[in-house]
Amino acid sequence: MILNADDADFCRWKNINISFLSFSYSRFLFLQKKQKKQPKPSFLSVKGERGFVLQTNEFVQEENITNYAAFALKYGIMSRGDRWQNITYGMPYFGIGIYTNTFHREELGNPISLYLIQGARIAALTKKISFHYEFNLGYSTSWNTYDPLDNPKNVAISLQNNVHVGANLYFKYQLNNRLDINAGGSFMHFSNGATKLPNRRMNL
Repeated sequence: MILNADDADFCRWKNINISFLSFSYSRFLFLQKKQKKQPKPSFLSVKGERGFVLQTNEFVQEENITNYAAFALKYGIMSRGDRWQNITYGMPYFGIGIYTNTFHREELGNPISLYLIQGARIAALTKKISFHYEFNLGYSTSWNTYDPLDNPKNVAISLQNNVHVGANLYFKYQLNNRLDINAGGSFMHFSNGATKLPNRRMNL
């Protein structure tokens, strides 16, 4: 077959167009792969807490231990919302926290906890206000423990190392894209699982 000048020009432009489309498609795939590698958003939370000691054993009742104060620092990783599962399960988040507690009583000391966190949104009430839950599970230490001679009244905690279990319900108000303020309530349980007695537990 013999090509004239017009046919040759057409073939050349056809090759150029195909090459341009291939380059564009490859670049699009490259950008998609780069986007997938972006890290999930994270957050830092500072929490102040003041609450009541539940009167669930004779030690706290007889010694009139009724309140406590606590401080927590948490770091978590959030969902991006780019998958249907994120939306279905309330944009869940996961992380780690450190918690310190004071009962203002020498018999109990000032325990410290290191725990895992998992939470999510229960309902979006308005554009800025939402209702959430959070679970905590971890390790608590630095308790002043039961001793028949030095600390005989403390029948609630007999080991320095205990399990920390917590559940929280709170409202979240979104101030802007980077800052929010939360308010709510929580329940906490400290126990050694009866590995050493007495173990009447502390419930807050």
